[in-house]
Amino acid sequence: MSDTRQDSVSRVFWKPLVLESILLAILSINGCSLFRKSSFQQLGYREQKDIILKIVPLETSREIVLKKLKQAGITGDFSPYSQSVYYCQFRAHSGGKKQPLSIELLFNEKGIFYATQNGDAQIDAQRAHSR
Repeated sequence: MSDTRQDSVSRVFWKPLVLESILLAILSINGCSLFRKSSFQQLGYREQKDIILKIVPLETSREIVLKKLKQAGITGDFSPYSQSVYYCQFRAHSGGKKQPLSIELLFNEKGIFYATQNGDAQIDAQRAHSR
């Protein structure tokens, strides 16, 4: 094969690979930035507590707390063992996006909301106990 023909074959072979590499790099960069824009970061405990207490103040009955949380788009579940701990899991935002929450609402024996607790503390305690 002549040098001219071999050189032209090499250029034809490498051009698509270079273009493909550049395209993949651009898509990767844009894809990562798009992902960051559409997802929510986990809020700290103090931020979550402030959000909850703006929706429902302490000394509110369990029924009213659940009603107001639902209206605010906050979902969660009670402890499987009692109705004294409510685990907030998500906060709904426009477009169906959900922000993760990790805060517990504590109710006394009369069903009155009296405190919040960091939901991560319970998880950390379980991890430490299982070691």
